[in-house]
Amino acid sequence: MMLGTTVGMAERMATGAVNSDRLVANSVSPVTAPAAAPAVADSPAVTPADSGELAASQTVQAAEATPDFSGIDPTWIHIPAIEVNTHVIQLGLNADGTLQVPEDFARAGWWMGGARPGEPGAAVVVGHLDSTSGPAAFYRLRELQPGDEIQIMDPTEQAVRFKVERLQQVPKDAFPTDAVYRKTPEPTLRLITCAGRFDYRTRHYQDNLIVFASFINKVVKE
Repeated sequence: MMLGTTVGMAERMATGAVNSDRLVANSVSPVTAPAAAPAVADSPAVTPADSGELAASQTVQAAEATPDFSGIDPTWIHIPAIEVNTHVIQLGLNADGTLQVPEDFARAGWWMGGARPGEPGAAVVVGHLDSTSGPAAFYRLRELQPGDEIQIMDPTEQAVRFKVERLQQVPKDAFPTDAVYRKTPEPTLRLITCAGRFDYRTRHYQDNLIVFASFINKVVKE
């Protein structure tokens, strides 16, 4: 996958596709399961007891209305709709400018060159589709639906919640680098895996599947 938080970095990379040599070893038989959109609870309203408390209440409401855009160092990803619940490791770049991918097919990886989940910008998390032994961490990613929730957590159990906006499948030689990695004014999340037809000659999938997700809120354990 070609990476770059700026146009200059993206231009120095050869392509906009995931490093498919490392991302998948083989194809497996499809596993089909229905996706379900989890309910998202609304925050409770603040109601003043009397007019003397109105100013204080308005201050509380204003504070609650201001989102916490501080980032976290992700160590876990949970996607209830497709039963993903796995560790997240940190990823950098290979010597050739391609994105590293997890050696463990059951884990996902966060690109450290992008935004931290929860801060303005695009946080990018990649995962394998499958391996020679069966489905991998992001095998069911294609089942996600708009509105499905994605939770990214750190070691202190802080969680940043995102909701799926859309899925896009693209050829690896036409990867939308700018759409995935461009700076966004609010926290956003992109999940990426392989997709499409498996080429038995090259041992690659020909496409990438990208999940675009937007910020819901940040939950801090009390």
